[in-house]
Formats: sequence, structure tokens, C-alpha cells
Amino acid sequence: MINSKYLLLSLVLLAAVAVLGCDGDSLNASFDASTDTDTDTDIDTDIDTDTDTDTDTDTDTDTDTDTDTDTDTDTDTDTDTDTDTDTDTDTETDIDTDTVWALVGDNPIDGLGSSGVRDHDLGSDGTQPTVAYVQEAGTGSVLVLTYTGVPVWAPLNPAPGTGAETVSLAFDGLVPYVLYTQSAFADNVHVKFRTVGLWQELGPPGFSLQCMSHWSAALALDGVNPHLVTHGAGGCGIGVEHTWWNGASWQQHSPGLLTMMGHGYPDILFTDQAYIAISDNSVHSVKYWDSVAIAWADLGSPLSMNVFNGSQEDMSIAADGLGNLYVAWAENDGTGLYEVYVKTFLVDWTLVGAGKVSGPGSAGSPSISIIGGIPLVAYVEEVGGVNQVFVRMWNGATWQQLGPALNEDLTESAYKPVIVGIGGVPHVAFREEVAGVQHLYVKN
Repeated sequence: MINSKYLLLSLVLLAAVAVLGCDGDSLNASFDASTDTDTDTDIDTDIDTDTDTDTDTDTDTDTDTDTDTDTDTDTDTDTDTDTDTDTDTDTETDIDTDTVWALVGDNPIDGLGSSGVRDHDLGSDGTQPTVAYVQEAGTGSVLVLTYTGVPVWAPLNPAPGTGAETVSLAFDGLVPYVLYTQSAFADNVHVKFRTVGLWQELGPPGFSLQCMSHWSAALALDGVNPHLVTHGAGGCGIGVEHTWWNGASWQQHSPGLLTMMGHGYPDILFTDQAYIAISDNSVHSVKYWDSVAIAWADLGSPLSMNVFNGSQEDMSIAADGLGNLYVAWAENDGTGLYEVYVKTFLVDWTLVGAGKVSGPGSAGSPSISIIGGIPLVAYVEEVGGVNQVFVRMWNGATWQQLGPALNEDLTESAYKPVIVGIGGVPHVAFREEVAGVQHLYVKN
């Protein structure tokens, strides 16, 4: 019975196969399909693998995002840099149009109760302004004061000297040097520097020049060796002299006189050598000592804009950070009107701007300084019969006035502006009359 049953089951299965039209290979193929279903499971595994690939793609996307972020960061950095640059430019533009001159500390520096100021100069150690001035009456004391950052100007006592006519100030780093001339007719020139809280004289006390008295004196430094130019009279015509300290004694070239017809206050600058800006019988020029020719020589052509003579044709000389020379001077236009001009030395002297720096009034006493690579000129100009102090800056196209006149009282005349840059900020020292007495002011 059992075998019959198995036989019967076999027959039934064979009949089913016949009905379906399948053979054994087809049946195996059906099992293969089942195996393929397992393969589908493997495909699911592949899908998982694709998911991993998507993850990798996401990682790549993150990497791209990081790259974009880096790019944004770089852009921000560039933007910040540009902003800083623009800020600097804007600061210069603000100086052009929005300058409001303010007193530096207590002013007048000499005090309203003083006898007044005969001569003055302004200098700096690079961080704060220092003034040197000669009292008008009494002993003619030379006083040097430094602004301390509070309203008080602190004196660098003891006073360097007395009996003075003129004064000039210069700095070797933090060390101030002061030049002053006295009214005595001999041993009347002194140069001192400050050390250990005292003023130390270079050489013996006082030395004599060919000119016996002096109207102006200017000081420049070759390191610790001073060079000076003086303008005076008495045995020298109206003479301009150059003298320097060689480390052991005071020296002059032969001749020491650059002219006996000086028609204005000269100025001196030392870069690679001493350059002296002078008005020689109203011919304005810059001279230097030619060691080959053993004589004074002109640097380039004369500066003069015309051939008319004048007696108040003061000079000022400065250099930028590259050593390029600039000269400002006053010149008579032939009608008695004085005008201020500026030239710079390229291959020869070239006018800065299309014409004069000053305005319509008669102008003089120019002082030039290169601040942040930009030439600035302070000068006095007559406005309604009153000498007013103005500052103009070369903006690359024209001479722009910085703010209003600096006078404390626009009805009182001012004299001898001296401009110095301190931390990129222009500072100007000048004298102004108060009830007929000239007092000293500093503004920035």
C-alpha cells in the first residue's frame, strides 16, 4: 500500500507537469528564480550600498559647503581689508573738509600775563608736541615745554638760555636739540641737547659767526650732529650762513656765507646732505655743498615764478618718506602782493598744482610738512587788514583748505605758523596778538 501510494503520487505529479508544459529544467529555473529573489535581497544590499554612496555624496556636498564657507571667509577678509583702506582714505577726506582746529592744552602757552613771545618753534619726538620760545621782555629766556597729555604744558627746566633773539628746535628720536642766538655781538650762538634732565651744550659756551646779529635761525640734524642756517647782519651784508658740528667742533665751508643779500628767512633740511632753501636777492633756490667743485651749488633750476624783488620772501623745506624734496616760499608778484608757492624736485623743480597755494590776499611765512605722504602748508594771509593763519593740503589735484582760519580772534593778527605732523595729525604753532602782545598758541 505504501509503495502504491508513492507510485500514485508520482503519477499525479507527472500529470501536473504535463498539463503545465514544464520539464525538469524549467522547474530548476523556477528555483533559480527563487534564488534570484535572494538576489533581490542582495539588491537590497546594493541599495544599502547606494545609500552609503548617497552618504558619500552628502559628504562631498559638505566638503563643497566647506569650500564655499572658506570662500566666504576669504571674501570677508578682503572686505575687511578694503574697509580699512577706505577708512584711511575717508580720514584724509574728513581732514579736507571737516577739520575743526582745537587748542592743544592750556593756551596761550606763555600765559596771558606774560610779556609775550619774540620767536618760537615747534617739534616732536613722534608722540607729543614740544615748543621752544623766547620771551619778549626781561632776560629773553629760552623756554622749552612739552605737552603731557593733560591741559598742562610741562617745562623742560632749567631754561636752556637767556638773552635770546631767535630759537629753533629739532629732535633726534626722543632727544630734543635747541638752537638759539643772542643779542651779544660775540659768542652768541648756542646749540644744546637734553640729557639726564639737563641741557648740555655742544662745544664751548657760545660761538661766533660772520654775522654779528641774527633775525632767524633754523636747525636740522644729521643724527647727533646739528646743521644750522642763520640769517642776519653786521659784517656780512644781509647774510645767510651755514654751520655744522662734526662731532668735535663747529665747522664752516669756505665760504660759510651762501649770500650777502638774503631777502627772507632761509630754512635747512638734512637727508643725505644739508640742503638750504634761500632767497638770494629774490632768486629762490635750494643750495648744497658740492664737494667736487668745492663750492655752493644750486640743486636744479631756480624756484622763482617771477623776477620781482621782495624783502619778506621766507622759505621752508621738507622731504617725504622717500627723500623727495618739497619747498614752500613766499614771492612778490610785482605789485606788492606776496603769494605762496610749492615745488617738488623730480628731475628738476616742478610746481605742485596749477599755481599758487595761497588765496587772494597777500601771504607769507610758509611752513611745509609732509604728513602721511601728503604735503601740507601753513601760512599767513592778509584778510581785511588782519594776518590770519591758514592750512592747505595737496589732495593730488588742488590745494584744499583745512578748516577755517586758526586765529583765536579773527580781528587780531597772527605770525609765523609752524606745522608738524604728530601721529599723522597736523599740529600748528603760531603767535597771535592780544592787546598788542604776541602770545603763543598750538592747535591740531
